[in-house]
Amino acid sequence: MFELTNRVAVITGGANGIGRETARTFARAGAAVAIWDLAEDPGQALAGEIESGGGRAAFFKVNVASQTDVNAAAGATLERFRRVDILINRFALTFSGWRCLVQRVTLHSSP
Repeated sequence: MFELTNRVAVITGGANGIGRETARTFARAGAAVAIWDLAEDPGQALAGEIESGGGRAAFFKVNVASQTDVNAAAGATLERFRRVDILINRFALTFSGWRCLVQRVTLHSSP
């Protein structure tokens, strides 16, 4: 197992499947986990599970195809955790006409 104590990870598509297991794994390794997803019920449940197990987690409802949603989620993540060290872009839109905007966000934290 790897050590991620005092690190903050954003995991897009983190509420279900591979994203959910990634969030659990990172939390067990000591990271605070920001779960970004549209699936609110499983995302909230996962954040609660991690927190009840002694970890730090928060769910943010975000559509990564929306620049407005991504900016809001980035701001809320920084407000909650004060920084981001790791981005796991588990969600990707690859079919014609869509693009993933999460790669265009610049995160700034306050001292």
